Amino acid sequence: MTISLTCVCGARLEIDPKFAGQTINCPDCNRPLVAAIAKEPDQTSGLALASLTFALVGFFTLLGSLLAVACGMLALGRIARAKEPLGGRSFAKAGVGLGGVGAVLTATLLYIPEWAAVDGLLRSLEMAGKVSYPTEMTAAFHRGGVERDTGILIERPSAAWGKLPFLHRGTEDNNMEHALVQVWDDAYILCLSKALLRVEPLETCREEGMQFFYKSRLIREILGRQKPDDPPLAGQIQENSLKQLPGTEVQELLLDITLGGRERTFLMRIHRDGSMLSVIAAGTRKTRFQRLEPQLRKALDSVKIEK
Repeated sequence: MTISLTCVCGARLEIDPKFAGQTINCPDCNRPLVAAIAKEPDQTSGLALASLTFALVGFFTLLGSLLAVACGMLALGRIARAKEPLGGRSFAKAGVGLGGVGAVLTATLLYIPEWAAVDGLLRSLEMAGKVSYPTEMTAAFHRGGVERDTGILIERPSAAWGKLPFLHRGTEDNNMEHALVQVWDDAYILCLSKALLRVEPLETCREEGMQFFYKSRLIREILGRQKPDDPPLAGQIQENSLKQLPGTEVQELLLDITLGGRERTFLMRIHRDGSMLSVIAAGTRKTRFQRLEPQLRKALDSVKIEK
């Protein structure tokens, strides 16, 4: 390792370590220069170490990346002003650099427009192994997962739609909840079914069906991220969207609802079939609903309810 010297005249010299402690004349101006080895710092800046740690541990978090930059800048300032040699300059520079890159990448992933499909990629990674994709296009849902009692048959809009296995089970009161998901577009088709205690008017069935929808696990816990003591969810029926399908006891409506901070729109059909109430709701983010509406309607048109 050579000894680097810089003369006041601007000349830079690389001196062999064997000349350490000796006086060397500058080849340009002939000034005497002492070939002294710089003293190694006895301490390393804690802020510099913290900067690099924050940058590595919190690379894909805004808080971690910003802390890395802040600690690194403070460390560089203290190292420059220190009366005694203080180490950690390289750690601080690395922390500032990595923290800056991490902050930019994280902010980009959080706020990039949806058309860039980054959210779809991240969601695909998150849902990996949690969705099953059957070979048949008809999804059959029955209470308890076996072919008995009431069942709902629905055609998957495409092979990209899969089942959420952890929802495919009956609840304690024998209600049925199943769901299909299209991961990339964050779209869902929710199938609910329950027995009515008595034959109710259609308007009463609609209110009961909507409450059934709000209290479902998919809506309340997974999409809504609600806790048990949180207030009940409520949406807004779009104006002039409520109607009864001709020749049926099926009511259709468009529902706007905010779940987990995201505005979503659901095309909902509430079926009254004797003593059974079924709710089929297909929806996605509000900004994507118009694009996906044709395939969502196609799926709901294919629904068959069996006893």
